[in-house]
Order: sequence, then C-alpha cells, then structure tokens
Amino acid sequence: MKSTEFHRVWSMLLALASVGPAWVGASSGAAVRLAWDPSTGAVLETPAVKVWLDRNEEMPAAEVRFLPDGSRQVLDRPTTTELSPACLKLTYRLTAPAGSVIDVLRTVTLVESGNDVAVVETFALRPSQPVTVDVEIFRPFALFPKQAGAQPGATCPLRSGWAKKVALCGQPLAAEYRLGHALTGDDASHLALPVVHVSGLPGGSAAVMADPAFSSLWEISWKDDAVQGRSRYRYAGSRVPLAHEETRRFGLWLSPRAEATAGFPAALDAFFAQMLPEVPPGPKWLHDIAMVGYDYLSDGGEGWDRDVRLLAEWLSPAERRRVALCLHGWYDAIGSYSYDPQARRIKDAWVAFGPTRKIPLTPAELKRRLRLARESGFRVLLYFGDGLASDSGVPGFRDAWVYRDAHGNATRGWQGPDTFGTTYWLNPAHPEVRAWFLDYLRALLEAFGPEVDGLVWDETFQSKIGQIAAEPEPAYCDRAMLALVKDLTERVHALDPQKVFLASDCSGVIPDVPGYAMVADGTYQDTACQPAAWSWGLFANWRNVLWSCNWADVTGLNKTRYGVETYGTPVAISNGWGDDRGPSEWTPQQREQILALFHRRLQRAERVRYLAADPLQAQRGDPLPAAEAGLVNWALASRGSRAQASSEDAPRYPAAGAINGVRDTTDWGNGHGWASNAGPRPHWLQVTFTRPQPIRRFVVITYHHDDAASTAQVWGVKDYELQVRDGRTDAWRTVVTESQGRAVGVRVHDLPQAVEVKEFRIVVRQVAPADGRARLLQLEAWGADGS
Repeated sequence: MKSTEFHRVWSMLLALASVGPAWVGASSGAAVRLAWDPSTGAVLETPAVKVWLDRNEEMPAAEVRFLPDGSRQVLDRPTTTELSPACLKLTYRLTAPAGSVIDVLRTVTLVESGNDVAVVETFALRPSQPVTVDVEIFRPFALFPKQAGAQPGATCPLRSGWAKKVALCGQPLAAEYRLGHALTGDDASHLALPVVHVSGLPGGSAAVMADPAFSSLWEISWKDDAVQGRSRYRYAGSRVPLAHEETRRFGLWLSPRAEATAGFPAALDAFFAQMLPEVPPGPKWLHDIAMVGYDYLSDGGEGWDRDVRLLAEWLSPAERRRVALCLHGWYDAIGSYSYDPQARRIKDAWVAFGPTRKIPLTPAELKRRLRLARESGFRVLLYFGDGLASDSGVPGFRDAWVYRDAHGNATRGWQGPDTFGTTYWLNPAHPEVRAWFLDYLRALLEAFGPEVDGLVWDETFQSKIGQIAAEPEPAYCDRAMLALVKDLTERVHALDPQKVFLASDCSGVIPDVPGYAMVADGTYQDTACQPAAWSWGLFANWRNVLWSCNWADVTGLNKTRYGVETYGTPVAISNGWGDDRGPSEWTPQQREQILALFHRRLQRAERVRYLAADPLQAQRGDPLPAAEAGLVNWALASRGSRAQASSEDAPRYPAAGAINGVRDTTDWGNGHGWASNAGPRPHWLQVTFTRPQPIRRFVVITYHHDDAASTAQVWGVKDYELQVRDGRTDAWRTVVTESQGRAVGVRVHDLPQAVEVKEFRIVVRQVAPADGRARLLQLEAWGADGS
C-alpha cells in the first residue's frame, strides 16, 4: 500500500470511530490516537501531548549506521505497511556493507492500563547473511506538551540504587543501561534498568523504556518547548557477527501522575509490565520473610536437624512461616550436583564434601532433611549451584565448556571444602552448557520439587557486562546468562507458580554485574550483609526481594542489624562456614540478640525500594573544607609532628602513615595510612606537635574507596572520641564525641573555639569491619599558622 493511500485510509478510519483508549488524566473520555504521517512517521496524539515516535527536531527519522565507515540508511520510507485501530506494522529493507540485506520489521501497539497509556514497539533486524561490521541504531523521538508551563525533569534509576533527578535543559542528559555492548563509560549515568522517567509535564508524566536484553543509551533534552531525545544501541558485529534475527522492545508510557515521587515508581512498574510481560513477579510469600538461613551441611551434616528443631521450638507457627532456610553443600561436586546426565536423573547415592567431611547422602535422606524443615513450618530452599563454576577435578568435567577471554585465559572460581580440583567458570553462551543446566533443573525438580519452596542459584555474577565468548561461536555471555536465568525461572514457575528461583548477583561487591535478578524471583546473595552493597540491588529486585547471607552471623551481627534497620532486609543466620555457629551453638546472649532483631523485623511492613540521594556521596561523608588563608594542618610529619598508636600493623600501616598528608587510598598498605592490630578495643592514635598550637578544627579521614566493597561502611571507624592532653593536669580531656554508629569517609569537627593543643588522640570505640581493626587514612588538626 502506498503511503498516501495508507494515510487516507487511516484518517478515514479514525474519523469513523474512536478507537484509542482514554488518558483520563487529561480529559475523561478523550481519545488517544496512534497514527502514521508520511512527514513525521508514527505519531501518538493525546489531549495533553503530541509525540513523534520516529523523529525529533534534529533527526528526521530513525537511522541504521554501519561502522567504522559511518555509512547510514534512514528509515523514512517503509516498503510495506499494515494498519489496525491500535496497531501499526512497518517494514523496511536495507543494504549493509558487503551486500547483506537487512529487513527491518516494526510493530507499534497502543496499550491501555487504567488511566495510563503506553506505546510498545518491537523492532527487529533480520539479516540475509551474517553482518560482520558494527551496526548502530538511532531512534529519535519528541514529546510536545499542549499546555504551557512545563518544567520537565528526568529521574534515572542508577545502579547504585539512587533515583537520580535531573532538570532537563538544552544540554542532553546521557544515561545508559549496559548489556552486551556498551556505548559509553563514565561520561553517562549507568542505569540499573533501561527506563528514564520524565516529570513536570502539564497533565502528567512520561517514561521511555527498552527491554533489558541489550544496551540502551538515552540522550534527552528540553528544547523548543519539547522533550527531544533519542535512544541508541550498537551490535558489535565486528566481534559477534549479526547472524540471526535481533528483536528489541521499546516503550513510551504516559500517565496522569505528574509528580516525580508518584510517577517514578509507577514508571518502573510499567517497565516490568510492558518490557518484561512474560516475567511475572515472585509470589507474595517472599515479602513476608523476615529471617533467612544458610546451612553449608554443617557439623558433619548434623547441624541442619539440630538447628531446625531448636528454631521450631523458639518460634511460633506464624513466625516460622516468615523464615526461609536454605540447604547448601548437599551435592557430590560443584558443576555435577549429583546429576547423572546419561540417566538424566539425580544419582541414587553420593558423598557430599568428598575431599573433606565425606558425608554420605541419598535422595531419600535429602528429602527427609527438607521435609523436616517444611513440616516444621519453615519455607525451604535448596541450593541450585555455585553459578557457572565447574570442578575440573571430577569425572565429567568438560574443558570445552569453559569460558575463555580473548587471550584464551579461563577464570577460576570458588575453592573450598567441597572442591576436588580447580573450579572454572563455564560459558553460558555455549549451547551445551545451557542445555545441561536446563536438564539438571528438570531432574532436580522431579526429585525434590515437592519438598522445597524454591531454589537458590549462587554467584550468578560470573558473566560480567560486555563479556564475549569466542567459542564455539562468538556470543555475548551476559545476554546468554540473562536468558538462562529467565528460562530457569520460567520452568520453576511452570511446576508451581508459588515456587521461586533466586539469583545471587552480588551487585555492589562484584563490579560490572548485570541485574540478572530482574528476570528471577529476587536475590539471595553472598555479600555478607555488607552495608554498602544493599542499595546496588534495589532496582533489579524492584518487584521482588533482596536478601543476603551472612556467614559471620554472630561476629558480624552489626552488618545484619544495619540491613534490617536501614533497608528492611531479613535477619541472616548461617552454619557450616565463617563463624560456623548455628542456632544450636548460640550462647544465650547471642540467641537473645538475634531473636530480638528478628522480632523487630517482623514489625516492619516495608523495605526501602530506592534512595533519594547518592549513596556514594553519603558514604564519602562531610565535604573537605576549602583552604583558608592562615589556617594550616599541624598534624603533619612535615611540620615535625610525631604519631604513635595503641598498636600498628607496621610496616604496611604505621601510625606515621596517618600524618603524611595523603588523604586518599594512594599507596595504602605501602606505608600510607594507619591500621591497628585486631586486638580488643578501644584503639588509639596519638599525635604530638613540636609546640602547643591553637586548634579549631579536627578532620578524621577513615579508609574509604567508592568501590562498594571498599567503602567506609565496610572498613571504616564508626564511634570515637577526640581528646586533648591538659598541659596542667596531664589528663586527657574529650573535645569531640562521635557516637552515631556511622562509618563515613570524612568527618569534619569544627570546635566552638580554638583549643591550645600539643598532644591529641583519637580513641576508637567501634569499627565497621568484623576483624575489629581501626583504619585511618589521615588524622588532621587545623589551626592558625603562627610559624
């Protein structure tokens, strides 16, 4: 059908019937129409806005560009069109370098959900033969409010858990969701989910979104009284040839919710509903869980029974339903998991922890243990596997399945009491690896499905963003891993929608990990309840749950408490590793502390879903004051000051390392910075000047690095006093008390008036790390330069 004829027929149909759903936020009952205009392409019209879906003021149509030569083809003349009242189908034919033909297929659909309206588009590239150059797609759009007074701003769900708000202006906002092949680095915000919410529009707000199966870079500005933008993504055909059909899903969502505080959560809900319609949220019982427990076949295999029975004795039946217990270490080896691939079923008998504890097991015995917990009223989880790790020291190990980087190097995985040889990470893009995991899941559910409420796939972080495998054919590992997690979860739901499959992305501790949990039922990760890690998992688990195990559940109870009180996460207990102390081994005091925390968690109805401020900035602490004329730091070795401490981990972390003037982590561990020994607190660090000085400000800089595994919340000092020695009585006098239990990188303490000081010290009462050491980068004392 020619475009002019198409436009005439389409206009006639719209004139004959009101076919679009209503956006009630603008005008109740008013039609929302999707149309095709040969000059502007696909257009969405509502009483409040007009949206160009194919162009903006700077780019008249979508484009496909081929790199590195930069040749491009513009999608402005569809070869075929099909129309229905709420659906538009377009096809284009392109010629790529080397003569390959690429058919482009677009299906644009109007979707109504309550008062909200969405346009969802599938955009497919179908090459006639492999394309071996990079292919970049540009998709422009523009949104024109029909009323004046717009003050648009964007909210971006960043990987750190921060819902970052930005006022839109002429300079484009750049924000990228990364998977497969990224276009940007630190020059663009790193999105946890491929969605950007736009608020401040008269009559409502909007969001642009894409599926999470590949990267999407959004560039959005406010120009000429319109939201102007485009999305971009690039297939790295030079490394992974574009050999098969590639289909993306994009969306534009409109809502009468004008405020960012109301519209942003709704936009994320719309993202999951429209971009992942085939992935349902996990069952409601997940959100009731207030305690999670890991048992690593503890105490020679006897710990599970003892701990389950004691917990059942201590907790009421209603409380037990809010506890999920996971049995770990039950298998013969990592990578085989007691599965017989020839018989396609779980083995009749095996020995768990063969190299060390040598615990004989059978399916019947494993079922008995699981039933004990389930019949006692607990939710029961079974360990599915240690990510993609496979033990090279056991029969059946397939070296051809191992992932290798561009230099042919394999990546080593977990080594522990359940490993025989070196473990290596497998390639999730290998068809045989994928088939093995799917068949193993089938056998596991057949054997133990009735006895469990779900499965936990540990260490799903092993395929990093942008990881590409060369064998058996070039492929994106992160895309393959996302698809595998999704398919495993779907198969668990097919058995029983009330059963769950949990991922373990360890975001915030392990860098460059996609949010695989967004296509699972949530996260049960091994981040040891590290305070800095929690926020990094918020958006991927938006609809579901974010849990962590804590192998130091006794000595590291403060970390568990932080998660419970700050984020509403469950209490974490464990046995068989780390502290190796389960409920049956707790002292009465430990039991009282842990159960009291559990009961406090039971009273909490909501968990934190996102942060309104940058968590990294909060962890950095106070801003360092600007330099002031005549004010100097007297606590410097270069000024003749000396430092001594209650203990020092010398020569790597001497007391003198805290007065060398270096405020960051440069050369930490090479004589810079002070670390105490792990002895009992308090720890102290004392500085002596060459002569008394009038001090008006102290600055305490504890160990901190923006890497979430190395922040002050993980390694810093928390509570302390700053004391000065009285020159007359020789006694120590406290001038600053820090007792808020916070660990941040920098704390600045300005005194009401200057104090004459020749000797001062910091007395550290509480620290963040479980090892009990105090760590400082610098200890500063600022006063007038009287030299």
